[in-house]
Amino acid sequence: MYVSWLFINIKNFGIYRKYRYISTEEFKMKQNNNIEKSNIVKIIIGIIYITILFLFIYLFFSNFTYEEVASYKFIQTNREFFLNLREDNLILLSLILIICTIFWILLLGFGTPVGLLAGFIFGKWIGTLLAVFSLTLGATILY
Repeated sequence: MYVSWLFINIKNFGIYRKYRYISTEEFKMKQNNNIEKSNIVKIIIGIIYITILFLFIYLFFSNFTYEEVASYKFIQTNREFFLNLREDNLILLSLILIICTIFWILLLGFGTPVGLLAGFIFGKWIGTLLAVFSLTLGATILY
């Protein structure tokens, strides 16, 4: 039985590739090499993820203290900034939110912060539409 250029010999449990016999041991070695390569890729992605996370936390807390972030006055002052930014650049801010949300989802973030931020900046209806659209797009790309 031929499937494209791969022939499986059921009697000997061997594999013929381009009409050359490969033993099961050699085939298992090739599979192990592929598994080791995928493990290396996973480790590299994990290191990049942790680096980006720590870089974001460092940059955020180098500009703001924990007391500032936890107080309501901080949220109130930044609300005015975001409302002015929204009135001046609605389309640009929407695109930035969509791109950041896609990046957030690719880093396996969850959707609650995105929904809260979108509702805080754009209001409940436009914020909901932007959050759902960008979360769906990010999840589709991730899949």
